[in-house]
Amino acid sequence: MHCLGYASAHLLVDSQQNFGIDLLSLVALTGGWQAKVKDGFDLSHLEINWNREVVRCPNHKHSHLWTPGKDCYGKPIIHIEFKRSVYLKCPLHSQCTRAKGQPRTLTIKVQEEYQALETARVRQTTEEFK
Repeated sequence: MHCLGYASAHLLVDSQQNFGIDLLSLVALTGGWQAKVKDGFDLSHLEINWNREVVRCPNHKHSHLWTPGKDCYGKPIIHIEFKRSVYLKCPLHSQCTRAKGQPRTLTIKVQEEYQALETARVRQTTEEFK
């Protein structure tokens, strides 16, 4: 069977939890501009502490807001913000956000889905997967 689309994070988690299936499928790469430029800090450069509900940036600054919510489809997400006063002084600011006068904000999937996507992204780069 050939599938031409990408698997969603929800599908990866659901297939594992409900059917015990480790779904082997392509997943979309990180889409932010930070992943596409040489010195950009995409999500892979950030350290997420799920237990403490905080994100640490490459300059060792910590987020100050962690707000669970839902996206426009009703799926659970987490909105994260860094402090404006700290972030604007950061020498690496331009590698994180293009927003003028604003700190970086993130919207990520909940832990199970986020980690399932990251695992699938790593796996799809291996020779065994290809």
